[in-house]
Amino acid sequence: MRTGEDLEVRGQCALCLRDEILMDSHLLPKALYRFVRAADGSPIVLNRHAAWITDKQITKHLLCAACEERFHRHGEDWTLRQIYRGERRFRLLDVLNRCTPVAENSQIAVYALSDLPDILIDDLSYFAVSVFWRSSATDWQIGDHKLPRPTFGPKYMAAFSEYLLGNAGFPSDVSLLIEVCDGPTTAANMLIFPIGTVAAGYDRYDFMVPGVLFRLFVGENIPVELRSCCIVTGDHPVVSRRNYEQLIYSRLALLSETARISKRLKDEMSGPPFRM
Repeated sequence: MRTGEDLEVRGQCALCLRDEILMDSHLLPKALYRFVRAADGSPIVLNRHAAWITDKQITKHLLCAACEERFHRHGEDWTLRQIYRGERRFRLLDVLNRCTPVAENSQIAVYALSDLPDILIDDLSYFAVSVFWRSSATDWQIGDHKLPRPTFGPKYMAAFSEYLLGNAGFPSDVSLLIEVCDGPTTAANMLIFPIGTVAAGYDRYDFMVPGVLFRLFVGENIPVELRSCCIVTGDHPVVSRRNYEQLIYSRLALLSETARISKRLKDEMSGPPFRM
């Protein structure tokens, strides 16, 4: 007998808008959960009211099979081979370690993208936009917990859709930056789901997969320096490397002032700062 979960769901694909059988789409790729578990960790879920650790995957019937395959082929497959996969396997960091930064201090090292031919920017940018688009295309939740939903607005959502469908180039008034964690630390073991903040005249959106933070800036008033560093359209595109340990802990500490923190997450926060 077929269960409810096995039944086909037909509806309008959120990307191509065709009436199709819809797949049980993931907000973040399913494989990422396996990488985090391999690194002796679990995803951290944050919202305004609570923070907790969970292995429960976030899915929804959203995309048709063709669009799911499009996401795999154009971005996910390559990107997931480069991020931190546990057991010190971290190809993207290996690429950076073989190169000389163009600038660095005690907090961050910056690498010119022109010195990194092994990094496939088209795949990285497509993957990043696909996740940001998914996060805004519908409401996502785990049990009773509703995740924050970034709001790009119809103009940018349409531009993202056309880019993902291959009908247009990377959207204007959008800048994408990536930052690589400098080692297999606790931060490299984390998944952080997309979340947005409003800046002066533009918006910033972040999400983290194991070892890599993606930052998207959207709006007509993006500062010149952020436009220049965009990995897709910038005049001086760069990839940055830094240690995110203290940043993650400080954000969780700040969140604890306004949100309920699960006991399991509190135990994680009070443990050793590095998990090798």
